[in-house]
Amino acid sequence: MATTNPNPPTSQCAVCKVPTSKHCKRCAEGVDVDGALAQTFYCSITCQTADFPTHKAVCRSANDRKQLYRGGELLQKVFYAFREVAFDLEICDIKKTGNDIHFYDPATGLKKGPLFPFPNNDSLTTDDKHAILTFSACGDGLAYMHELIEKVMEGIGSTTQPLTEIITNMKGTKRTVWHHGLNGVSHNNQTITHQFLQAQLKNGERYAIDMSGAQYGLYSAVAPMQKYLDQHIDLRRFSIRAFGEAKEDIKKLVDPSLAKPGFDQRMCVMHILAAQAMNSAVEMWESTGHSVVALLKDTRANFEIGTEALVEAVTMRVDGHIKYLQTREADMWEVVKVPKAPGKGTHNSDIPVLVADAAEATDVDPAATAKEQWAKGPGDMIHSLVSQFEGANITCYSADGQGGVVRFDVH
Repeated sequence: MATTNPNPPTSQCAVCKVPTSKHCKRCAEGVDVDGALAQTFYCSITCQTADFPTHKAVCRSANDRKQLYRGGELLQKVFYAFREVAFDLEICDIKKTGNDIHFYDPATGLKKGPLFPFPNNDSLTTDDKHAILTFSACGDGLAYMHELIEKVMEGIGSTTQPLTEIITNMKGTKRTVWHHGLNGVSHNNQTITHQFLQAQLKNGERYAIDMSGAQYGLYSAVAPMQKYLDQHIDLRRFSIRAFGEAKEDIKKLVDPSLAKPGFDQRMCVMHILAAQAMNSAVEMWESTGHSVVALLKDTRANFEIGTEALVEAVTMRVDGHIKYLQTREADMWEVVKVPKAPGKGTHNSDIPVLVADAAEATDVDPAATAKEQWAKGPGDMIHSLVSQFEGANITCYSADGQGGVVRFDVH
């Protein structure tokens, strides 16, 4: 049924071309491929009925796009909130040069952290803040937001192909973010690979969902895939993989046989616990009568109110959980030196690993112990790791930068 817009645009009936301000009620807030409002106008029910066989597919596509763009917006806002309260970089100074941002790490290493307050800097705009929050965090977004991403895609409901993850290098972006860190080593977001999602709607349209594009000056979470490819993707470094592989990457960070020298596993552990708190916040929010699925289909006003409430719920839950964990730091992290296991070839002082009860199992190769734990764990990486914290001591190893290893026992 056609409805009158309270702020009527100048348009004409899709059938007879008579000027009118009435439009299809079903897709009143539907959008085009770029996310702009795309209403279809009719002067009367007669014209609307006559056009329905043609308009039906247009109407559905406009609403599918609306839900996709809203889903990307919701995911991005929640991810920003998650990153801010679970921030993993210690920043002592920030400088801006044109569109470029330079932030400096005091490089205190394992003496502090692993999470830090986001710097309060009056010179930062909202876009600047989002650029720093998302710096080198694209994989974290896909991994730790996995469950919420699934909820959002369920809400869209008109995708024909499974989500895929894109790994690529970016080009033609509007800004560069520099991290100046340990021993004067610097790197920027143009030198690292970027990850985002690809979704396909029933009408065949493909879209990029990029929660962490702000570091490149790309602030919209959703864009037509072909446009994204043409304007921002370096096809010389481009690969596609199944949705969920980013979670497997996180698993590798705590797999002793694949661990990277110098990586502080405490950060990974805290992020996993923070992600669990985020998922709990979403569940609690939905238990009060709200629904992510329904939110994407609601009016724009209600969507904005609901999204704000969900972001607030996630922020409070994750922030509270992290603060609680930080009050337990004295008994969560026990710092001791761990020598190389004698006669064992897979573990040495330069490889951080996650093992269970290693302190008591002194005659067992810590790497082999951890590998067994992961082999026995359930498939869901985040929950399998968290489940191991219950009723058992977990030990994280991280290179201390001085040729030794620091052990952190989680009790």
